Amino acid sequence: MRELAKVKKRMNDRRPVAVFVSLAVVLSAVFLGGATAAWSRALVCAGMGAVLLLHPSHGGGSRSIWLAAWALLGTGLCALLPAGFFGAQAWRNALAAENIPLAATLSPQPWITLESWLGLLCGVTWMLWLSLQPWSREARRTAANGFAAGAGFIALVAIGVSLAQWKIPFWTSDWNFGPFPNRNQTGNFFAIGAIMAVACA
Repeated sequence: MRELAKVKKRMNDRRPVAVFVSLAVVLSAVFLGGATAAWSRALVCAGMGAVLLLHPSHGGGSRSIWLAAWALLGTGLCALLPAGFFGAQAWRNALAAENIPLAATLSPQPWITLESWLGLLCGVTWMLWLSLQPWSREARRTAANGFAAGAGFIALVAIGVSLAQWKIPFWTSDWNFGPFPNRNQTGNFFAIGAIMAVACA
């Protein structure tokens, strides 16, 4: 009984740190222009890796979570299978008629597909880590408050930069508002942040 209490205390001691670093990774991905550039994706993935190494999950999780993760990763790899496995494809025939060189895989650009799959692997691993953490009510509240505060900070930066007519080099918005290249992504992020702020209030 005493050992169980020690384990719970150790997990509770680590939980605020895990919440903080996970929020830092998520919000840094947003602040770095949505992590659309290769260098920003590398920084975010390195941050994820540091979190996984410093705060590994000790829970096994349910079988359905692991099956869903493996199914998602396996589906992504189907694009690297030989194109002949999938029969005739009109788009492939049209590109071949234009003398555009194609790879033998279903994906016409397997290296780009593999790069995208590695990003998917990082995302699935991150979601697994989050789902296997023993989140308490206090940790969830801290995470929600932290996300709302981070979204509010990024919104203030976006408003200040837009009013001052500055440009943050790694924010790729054409209309110079928000970190994302697409205004729908910017609107979605700020809307989710506002909903979380109202919920926390």
